[in-house]
Amino acid sequence: MIRISFDTQHDALDPLNPEAWRSEATAILRQIADTIDAGSQMPIQLTDLNGNHIGQAREISYRPQKLRA
Repeated sequence: MIRISFDTQHDALDPLNPEAWRSEATAILRQIADTIDAGSQMPIQLTDLNGNHIGQAREISYRPQKLRA
């Protein structure tokens, strides 16, 4: 299982547009996919378009969640 967390609060594209996070999130997810495809090890440190550290992708142990009744 991979857990990905990142902050788009400092959107590099347009901080005044409330929907701008969508294009930034797309770019970050592509960055993760390209890095995994290149064979890089986890964790993957994530940066925004300005080079600011915004989060990471990391492997975690798989523990299925209990089903809710």
